[in-house]
Amino acid sequence: MNVKLEQIQELARKCNAELSGQLGEDFDQRGGCLFLGNHYADRPRMFFGLNPGKLADVSETGEGEASGDSFCVDLIEESWDSLKYSYWKNFCLFLDSAQGLREWMEDATATYCLPWRTKDGNELRKLDRQTGGKLSELGGKLFRQMIAHHRDNSGSVVLIVAGVESLQWIKSKPFLGFDVTEHTVESSTRRGTYQWRKIALDNITIYQLPHFSRANSRPRLSECANWLAGHLGGDRVPPLGEQTGREERS
Repeated sequence: MNVKLEQIQELARKCNAELSGQLGEDFDQRGGCLFLGNHYADRPRMFFGLNPGKLADVSETGEGEASGDSFCVDLIEESWDSLKYSYWKNFCLFLDSAQGLREWMEDATATYCLPWRTKDGNELRKLDRQTGGKLSELGGKLFRQMIAHHRDNSGSVVLIVAGVESLQWIKSKPFLGFDVTEHTVESSTRRGTYQWRKIALDNITIYQLPHFSRANSRPRLSECANWLAGHLGGDRVPPLGEQTGREERS
């Protein structure tokens, strides 16, 4: 029995019930999804997306629940390769661009900064304002509990975060409350979609990657993947342009 999994599932249900009580039926119909992968707290490593999108996928809502009006806290059995959205296609392309990344990620807990479904980040922030900050307060509570569950014997944990917007939530006061610039120890020279960085906190290391909905350039994803693999202990593979002897278009 995974006691930690049961604890976070129960906390997520309570947080969802609290928001439902404040926002009513419209919020209930949004639904949500807590996990993306089939591991929880097996290793001190986590992968965070921002939040579930507006449309539900059968694999996100649990067996026999294909609608988007349920708040699912179950672990998901399907592989990322089976998810049809462009986000996951780009994510899998990223994982396979450097040896060791897929294996590292498959042992991680895959989840969201906030498990409630919205069509985009603007709507997520609007929902937080509508609740007077309750959404971010409860999301931060879930986030911190998951971090506590994943600490290893030394107290350390590694977070992989997809997108600058996800990092903005994580650095906010309801979550970890830190200054990104002050704690950044390494970053890419790129800005916009393909930027990445390493952040060092007390016993928490954060690697912020591109947001995979928009990041679909193979050479640039390969560059970032090899950078990350170097930090996580994977082996570098040549960017696709080097493998084929020709540069691919971005």
